[in-house]
Amino acid sequence: MQRVRINMTADIDRDGKTYYRGILKAPIDIKFKDGVAFLFYPHGDFPELHFCPLESIDVSDAFTYYQTRRTFPNRSRNSNLPIELKLLYEKNPPPGQEARIFYIGKIQFDGLISCSNGVIFWAFTADRNEEEIQIGVIDPTKMYQKQTDSDFTEK
Repeated sequence: MQRVRINMTADIDRDGKTYYRGILKAPIDIKFKDGVAFLFYPHGDFPELHFCPLESIDVSDAFTYYQTRRTFPNRSRNSNLPIELKLLYEKNPPPGQEARIFYIGKIQFDGLISCSNGVIFWAFTADRNEEEIQIGVIDPTKMYQKQTDSDFTEK
C-alpha cells in the first residue's frame, strides 16, 4: 500500500477553534515499526489526511509528491496516540499564487493499530506550534455524534 487517504470534516471546539476529524474502518492494521508519515491538507471544502510508510519517496513537499492540486500541550485524552505536526509550505506554487500550507507528522515505534472496528483521527491546527494529530480506536459503546443546544432541554 502506497498511501491511505481519509476525508476529514471540520468542526468547532468549545473554544471556538476549528479542528478536523475523520474515521477509517477497514480490515487493515497501521504498523508503526518501520515508521509512518502523516500528511494533513486543510485546504478547500474537502480536507484530507494521508498516511504512508516512511520509506516512501520524499514527502517533504506533499504537493509535488502526490502530483495533484487537492483542493505543545498534549491534548490527548482517552489513550489517544498523539503525533506532533510540522507546518510546511508548498515549494513551487503556481506563478501569482501564494504557497499553500500542509502539515507533516512522523512516528515510529514497535506497535500497531487495527482499523477493523474503526479508528478516529483528529487534526488540531488552530494553535500555532501546538499542531498535532491524535488517533483513537473507536469504542463501540460510545457515540461519536456532536451534541447541539437542541439536544438539551430545560427542566
